[in-house]
Amino acid sequence: MASYGPEAKSASFSVTPKGELTASDAGYRRQLGQGGAICGNTGRGSVPPARRWPARLAPGDVYIYSRSGSTWTQQAKLTASDAASGDSFGYSVALSGTTALIGAPNTTVAGDYGVGAVYVFTGSGASWTEQTEISDPAAATNGGFGSSVALSGDSALIGADGTTVAGQADAGAAYVFSGSGPRLDPAGGADRL
Repeated sequence: MASYGPEAKSASFSVTPKGELTASDAGYRRQLGQGGAICGNTGRGSVPPARRWPARLAPGDVYIYSRSGSTWTQQAKLTASDAASGDSFGYSVALSGTTALIGAPNTTVAGDYGVGAVYVFTGSGASWTEQTEISDPAAATNGGFGSSVALSGDSALIGADGTTVAGQADAGAAYVFSGSGPRLDPAGGADRL
């Protein structure tokens, strides 16, 4: 039988908490921890409050933390360059090396709500720069592009959980993007899975 909780352990992985991450601007219903990723001694925590609390439609933020020993310190706060209320920026987060993918599945595109977008940031420590925004190839209203993200090197897998497929609403789709360096190339075409 599996054991879960603060002291649960397996043969190769200990789940004993090693630290707590909090935002420097923590506030009521900010929901830090909605999404997250970790790579080496760098962690990301996201705050997309718009998903559950429509009365507090904020665009969302992603916080960058670094670890030294057992201490985690907030290094940076990321926000989309075109942030708008209700985008849910940070709903999903992926990290590979010095590149972060950040999903905003409720982003409005050309007047259509919930089409979604994914942002590519690169950096380290306190210095992070938005490189590009990836849009849904299907541009589907309520498609939720960016509802999930995964990143490995120069390849990204981006989910769109609200996409209609073969007439089936909310069937969902996932797209594979690739590129060179920090810029994934949406113009180069995406493969839909």
